[in-house]
Order: sequence, then structure tokens, then C-alpha cells
Amino acid sequence: IAKIFKGQWRDAFGVLSGTAKSYTWNVQKIKAVLNQHMLPSHAEDPNPEDLRNSAATAYRLVTGEEVELVHNVGRLEQLLASDATLRGDTEGVVAVDCEGVPDTLCLLQLATQERVLVLDGIKLGQETMCQLLTPLLTSKKTVKLVHDLHKDAAALATIGGVKMSNCFDSQLAMELISRTLHMGFNEMLKQLGSTLHPSKLAMKDRMASDSSRSIFSQRPLPREVIEYAAMDVTLLLNVHKRYRHLPDLSACFASQCTQNHLVKT
Repeated sequence: IAKIFKGQWRDAFGVLSGTAKSYTWNVQKIKAVLNQHMLPSHAEDPNPEDLRNSAATAYRLVTGEEVELVHNVGRLEQLLASDATLRGDTEGVVAVDCEGVPDTLCLLQLATQERVLVLDGIKLGQETMCQLLTPLLTSKKTVKLVHDLHKDAAALATIGGVKMSNCFDSQLAMELISRTLHMGFNEMLKQLGSTLHPSKLAMKDRMASDSSRSIFSQRPLPREVIEYAAMDVTLLLNVHKRYRHLPDLSACFASQCTQNHLVKT
């Protein structure tokens, strides 16, 4: 863990000092960082009645981004009405990911330059959620940035009747450049020099176990599940920001946007 995160801990948070073999932890700094990013005591195990009556629940990732858990149709409609990118009305980029696929759409995550959203498909209603997001998901203007689109696209088409359009699949792009098939998310991040997803491996182990197959359908949602889902699209959007510094990927992205390459349908 120290090898992966020591740069962030030392430079961004100031909780780690020293050099290899002689690291020193600053306990007071650690407490300050935890207090800054810690959820209110009720948010870790929210009351179901409170969730039904409230519009959304806010979280903050350790990377600093604020995440909104949306489980109310009215709140989702409000967000779409106020954000042209989420409506697919601009030539922007939205990172998209789904959990529970291909059989269900328990969660659908979106990340733009302005916000990170985790949509609760079970609370919103999977078909209703898809219907409201159809303009975005089928937009010819707004690029949907995904990693390994197969199951997500299948679930959206089967459950919501949505055929995604104008999608850039970062897994396909990395396969084209590196000649490595089915590259995992963290491996892509590693090759691009990006921050790794801190809970990807642990969550994969939980999903693989017999007792945790329905981890994304649990309600109330555990905090770690929300953070895991939000980190997927947050880090994916950060990858897009690096494209302009990587000629091969930048060319792939430009080609897809203009010629509809690297699209899974």
C-alpha cells in the first residue's frame, strides 16, 4: 500500500515523511485527513425511511471528489434539467459504468468535469433510470467513455431498451495500442501512469465469493460499495484527461469521435 500511495500521502496529504526504509507517519495529519473526508455518522448506515424521503446522499472520495448518490427520480430529473452534458446536448465526455450487469442495473455511475453521480437503479427503477438517461446514452454529440462495454451495453439494451451510441471503449483502445487482449482496469491505469483503483482487487474477491454475489443489490448500500463504484468513473475520466499527452491514445480518441471507430454495439 505504501508503495502505491506514498506519493499522494507524502505530497498531497502530508501524512507520510522520510525516505525508503525510514518512513514516518504524522498521526495528527492522518486524523485531519480522516476528519476532512469522513462521512456524517448517519451516512454509513442510512435509515431506509430517510433515503425514501430525501433527494440524494453526498459522499467524498479520498481523492477529493464529491459524489452524489441519487435514489430519487425527482432529483435525477433536476440534475438532467440543469446539466446540458448529462442530457447529451454538448460535445463533452461522460465516463459511464454499471454494476450488477448483465442481469441487472443495480447501479449506474456517471462522471463529468462538474460532478460524479452514482444512480441507484433499484431505488429509481431500472427502466425509469434508462428512460431518463436515453438522450445522453444515445447522443451523437456527447462521447460516453467506458472500459469494457460488453455487459453494460447488453444490460442497457435488454433492461432499458437503450442502444448506446458514440462510445469510446478504453479497453479496446489499449488492446489496439498494446496488443494485450481484455486489459483490466487497473492494468490500464498502471500503464498510463495513473492512480490505481484502491479497492478494485478487494471488491473483485468479494464479488467472486458465493456469499457476496448480490453485493450491489444490498440496501442500504454499504459506503465502500458506493466509493468503489464512484472511483471507477472518476479514474476513468482522469484517463481521458491524459489522452492529450499520449499521441497513440489521443489519435484513437479523435478517430473514434470522427469516424465511429472503437465502438461496441
